[in-house]
Amino acid sequence: MTDSAEAASRPAAPPTVSELLAEAERRLEAKDVEFPDASALWLLAKVLDALEDPDALEEEPDRPVPPEAARRFWSLVERRERHEPYGYLVGVSDFRGRLMEVEHGVFLPRLQSERMCDELEAWVREDLSLDAGTSVGISEKPGTDPRCSPVVTEVAVTSPDGDHYSFHIEHPLAEL
Repeated sequence: MTDSAEAASRPAAPPTVSELLAEAERRLEAKDVEFPDASALWLLAKVLDALEDPDALEEEPDRPVPPEAARRFWSLVERRERHEPYGYLVGVSDFRGRLMEVEHGVFLPRLQSERMCDELEAWVREDLSLDAGTSVGISEKPGTDPRCSPVVTEVAVTSPDGDHYSFHIEHPLAEL
């Protein structure tokens, strides 16, 4: 058997982390997917059970990816190419450095929500704790149509002595 015939009869080497990430990023970019590099990385982390630290995968660019994991990865990439949020695809979303489990039907944390929390924290004194929730329809007024919920911001601030202060801001959807 010749060298070229031997090479042709050997199974192809499994793809590496860097090969999969580069091709997925290229494909996602071509479909105008927001954050194609982060999307590809999180999708690969999902199939390799590395969601605790997706960035660690980039430190192993030559790591081979088993064929079954690569197939699952490409299936997720195809869904992401259709602009399905990667939080739903991987089952978690990062919010202010914390991984939160998410599923379809749950609002995904947004960058704007993180920024709002940062702004609110800047307004609060150091010795207070802050809990801020934003969503559509956190609270409903009796007799209103829940399909036309206001966008609500509720902020509660608790001081070390137990005093509780809160405020509620409501924006009709038509004004946004």
